[in-house]
Amino acid sequence: WAVHYTMQELTDELVKRGRNIGDVTSVQITARHPEGTVAEVTFVGTMGIARYSKSTLLSVLGLKSFVFAMGAEQFVWSKDGQAVVTDAEVYIQGAEDSRSETETVCVIGADGEVTELEPGELRISNGQTVASPEGMRSAGWTDDPVESSVVYIAGSGWGHGVGMPQTSARNMANEGYTCEDILEYYYEGTEIDDLENFR
Repeated sequence: WAVHYTMQELTDELVKRGRNIGDVTSVQITARHPEGTVAEVTFVGTMGIARYSKSTLLSVLGLKSFVFAMGAEQFVWSKDGQAVVTDAEVYIQGAEDSRSETETVCVIGADGEVTELEPGELRISNGQTVASPEGMRSAGWTDDPVESSVVYIAGSGWGHGVGMPQTSARNMANEGYTCEDILEYYYEGTEIDDLENFR
């Protein structure tokens, strides 16, 4: 999903919510949780600043989830609902020869679809940087202040961005995974058993 706002629209939205900081001149993601979801957005105006966190920031910006980025120009977050993939090697932690010899890699995309790739087709992105054979490079945006006349926001998901995505769980079930398989995949270390066995 993607939205965009002019600085005037952001100014009007804050005034509507009782936060008159003058004309909004800048908006910035000022804090992220360790997993990368947005924790705080700061608006700077000609008469002060306003900070929003938790569900309020989603409401102010009309967003679906805390998984998003901002920029002064339009940028690619995903394409046709599929995660953007690129070249990289696949490594296995702790293996004597850490490079994987596997012929295919199964990737669950942001839309929950399972895609088979060759290891050479895979790139890994944390949103801000992309791992590739040439090393780390920019993914096309940062959390620097956006001071242009239009703020572009793009993200993925619908919710808090933590735990088990409903669409992905459904698609795993459609692929034949059991309820226990799915829970153990998303909640590593979880032990599933009858309640009386835990007493």
